[in-house]
Amino acid sequence: MPPIALNHDTSILAVENDNAEIVLWNPLTGKNLGRLVGHAGMVNSMAFSPTGNRLVSASDDGTVRFWDCKTQTNLETQPLTEPLFRVGLSENGICVAGLRTDNQVVAWMLPPQLIRPAGEPGILTSYFAPETAIYAIEI
Repeated sequence: MPPIALNHDTSILAVENDNAEIVLWNPLTGKNLGRLVGHAGMVNSMAFSPTGNRLVSASDDGTVRFWDCKTQTNLETQPLTEPLFRVGLSENGICVAGLRTDNQVVAWMLPPQLIRPAGEPGILTSYFAPETAIYAIEI
C-alpha cells in the first residue's frame, strides 16, 4: 500500500505512485495539483508541514526530500546513511524525526527557510550559529 499524507486543511492529498513520484490531489474536488519528482526509490513515508504547503518525504533511495507543494519543487535533499521507514515533522514544523529501517530513530532541526516560505506569517526572527549548526526560531 503506497504512503499517503493529508495536509491540515484537507486541501492537498499526497500519494506515492508506482514510479517513485508523489502525486498531489485536491481531495475535495478530485483535481490533480501536480507531481513531485526526484526520488530514485519507493517513497516510504510523507508528512506535511504545519502550514500545509511543505511536504517532507522519505525514500528507499536513502534520502529525505523537502518539497514546496505550490510550485512542485524540491527545496532540499538530505542524504542519509540508512533509508527512513517513517518520517514526521514536529507540530511547530521545526524538527524532522524518522525511523530507520534498522529501528534507530534520527532527528534533526530544519533551517528556517524550509519551515515556512519567505513572507509567510509565523517566523518573526531566526538565528543561525554556523559553528554549532543550531537554528533558533522565535515564532
